[in-house]
Amino acid sequence: SREFFDDLSGPALRQGWQWPWDRAPARRFVDGALALRTSTRADESAIDTVVARPTLTGDYTATARIVESRGADEGIVGIAAYGDPENAIGISRSGANVFVWMREKGKQRTLATAPVKGPALDLRIVAADGRRFRFAYSTNGREWRTLGEAEGGYLPPWDRAVRVALAVGGKPNSEGLFESVRIETR
Repeated sequence: SREFFDDLSGPALRQGWQWPWDRAPARRFVDGALALRTSTRADESAIDTVVARPTLTGDYTATARIVESRGADEGIVGIAAYGDPENAIGISRSGANVFVWMREKGKQRTLATAPVKGPALDLRIVAADGRRFRFAYSTNGREWRTLGEAEGGYLPPWDRAVRVALAVGGKPNSEGLFESVRIETR
């Protein structure tokens, strides 16, 4: 198995991070965390602004630690298996809730929701065959709660375009803070 880890402490993103050519992310580093900001054209999409890493296989576990920030009650902050701005699937926090969502052909729907407390939250995606996804979250980094599963067969094949993305969405100029990301391939 191979592992990628980034503590996202700055002062710049490490080599290998990617984003859509027409959507350069508004980003900065704050208190040892990566802050991503939604665009002024943001809608209710969970993936308005992303920075992403390619996956090396269709079988991986991706975990991100997010922390609350200004505008967190309006923002959607999470991790996704990202095909393109119209097609992705992920787990995100918005205010006092964590939720699993899928976005297909530009239409987003929520699959599962749970209440959460505390300033930090770990979010996890477990991918199998590049198209079956299981989602979980942890408030302490040790105990994980499964929040749902989904088929992502509508996403592009993992070896062509699907990436693990740190994503923010919601209202315009919302900001999300990411403390770390780990991607382990099986």
